[in-house]
Amino acid sequence: LKEVYEIHNILVANERDPIFENEEELNNHLYILGITGLQAGQREDAERFLRKLYEKRFDEPRVYTTLFELYIQEDEDRALAYLEAGKEVDPENIDILYAEINYYISKGDYQQLQEKLTLAIEMDPDNHSLYNVLGNVFMTLMTDAFEEGDSALAEEYFVTSRQYLEQAIEMEPNFFEPYYTIGSMYFNRGAVITQRMNELGMSREDQRKYEEYNKQANAYFDKALPFFQKSESLEPNDVTTLIALREVYARMQDFEMVQEFAERLSRLEAGEKIESPFFNK
Repeated sequence: LKEVYEIHNILVANERDPIFENEEELNNHLYILGITGLQAGQREDAERFLRKLYEKRFDEPRVYTTLFELYIQEDEDRALAYLEAGKEVDPENIDILYAEINYYISKGDYQQLQEKLTLAIEMDPDNHSLYNVLGNVFMTLMTDAFEEGDSALAEEYFVTSRQYLEQAIEMEPNFFEPYYTIGSMYFNRGAVITQRMNELGMSREDQRKYEEYNKQANAYFDKALPFFQKSESLEPNDVTTLIALREVYARMQDFEMVQEFAERLSRLEAGEKIESPFFNK
């Protein structure tokens, strides 16, 4: 492919009939050169051909997303400039938007993530994974608000997070991640209340608060349980789910079930694969 391109340049330089009759054919060949060069492990050549297309503002989004991916670890500003150029060429391209989303995920920029994911859902409304990721964004915002003592805002984020996660489940009922995430949100709320219980003293008022907190915590653990059960039924080898189930049953003082999931965790740690889930949801 490189030799074809070199012969074309020689013919053009000597005013002979070129191999590629028009700019579109030439650009398509450069694009193939760039992509196959990367697959062949020849990054320097691949970049050279892709940059030619970038300078021409060639209308293939993969040129810009590929250059972005090549440079994001070594020159962030340059990588983002390639992505911006791609947006100028095709502002509504979903692949460029996904590249942005992955970038903001890596940066933990939840405000930008929220904006980009909302836009992505408008462009790709049947993609259940987008609803799941947006649900996780609001879960993180909820956690931050809760840690900052803003319980009202935390509750708002919690409701929004669950709405998006439930939409993901509605679109794909056997999608593991949103089940686990909803379960963890309830579990973490119960764990925070449990921590408050442990900080109480022995006074009558403290004991009254203890009983009140205990009811609240158990209510959250009860709500978390069916989501963890569902996630275990979908992914019986998921360590985080098995740990969550063990912890929920420990707080419920159901020690038979604690033993069941402790044994399953031990089997995984020993390198064994669990063939069938405990729950059939």
